[in-house]
Amino acid sequence: MPAAGAIVALASSAGTAFAHAQLESISPSNGEIVSAPPAEVVLTFNEPVSLTGGNARVLDDEATLVSSTAVQSGVAVTIPLSADLADGTYTIAFEVVSADSHRITGASVFHVGAASSEGLDLSSIGGGEVGWGVRTGAVVLSGISYAATFVALGTWSFRTFIARTGSGRDAAGQQRTPSFRPLIVRSAILGAVTLVAAMPFRIARVGGGLDALGDNDVIRLS
Repeated sequence: MPAAGAIVALASSAGTAFAHAQLESISPSNGEIVSAPPAEVVLTFNEPVSLTGGNARVLDDEATLVSSTAVQSGVAVTIPLSADLADGTYTIAFEVVSADSHRITGASVFHVGAASSEGLDLSSIGGGEVGWGVRTGAVVLSGISYAATFVALGTWSFRTFIARTGSGRDAAGQQRTPSFRPLIVRSAILGAVTLVAAMPFRIARVGGGLDALGDNDVIRLS
């Protein structure tokens, strides 16, 4: 069937829609008091993530950056720290992107020597949140694409089952059930069109704004 190729391709894209990466561990752990300044902070996820369009950093009580550029390798994100950290509280803030373009954000706190505070209120610092229009467009169009894909794939599977078992024909061999072909073709086309239409929104969401539409790294990730 001509629509079968489109259905398979769309199903592959939809397969990762509901599997978001999760943070499994962080070192130093949240609330931990260490006697000496650590050389780095390591975040470990349950699947590879990307820092493209995201960030991972460590801040002191004055919201001063005390880390250098974070490095991602497989499931681990490593944040190198300054060698001369003073005693006190430090806040780890991260925003990474999973394989399905979902943004994962979070924060953690550790203390060197002794706690000097409970950590920073990151809402007052701000971040790379994209506008509601971009988020809504990405979610709505992607949702329509996935739904249409599942309808096309499910209907095609049901039609194939009927054809193989012969349950769709009467005793004379005449077809007595609908072919479902129009529904399959239209659902596959709708899924493909909305998947393409969602791409600019997904790129902007991953990259933190519309400027990401010109970033090849973010485009490849999306």
